[in-house]
Amino acid sequence: MTVAETVEMLGIPESSLYHWQWNGRFPEGFPEPTKIGRRVAYPHLKLIQWAEGQIAKTNGGGPA
Repeated sequence: MTVAETVEMLGIPESSLYHWQWNGRFPEGFPEPTKIGRRVAYPHLKLIQWAEGQIAKTNGGGPA
């Protein structure tokens, strides 16, 4: 996924994603990006799994 698609899916500011990327410090378990040519891409399935894990933590492991 592109940076734009990733921030839209997660509902976070683009600046946050760039900050994490620049510093190499992502939230725990967040999938690291890969470069495809000049573009940065995030693995779609791993992002979904990470987001679902965050929802589960927020809801105490129960259904969303």
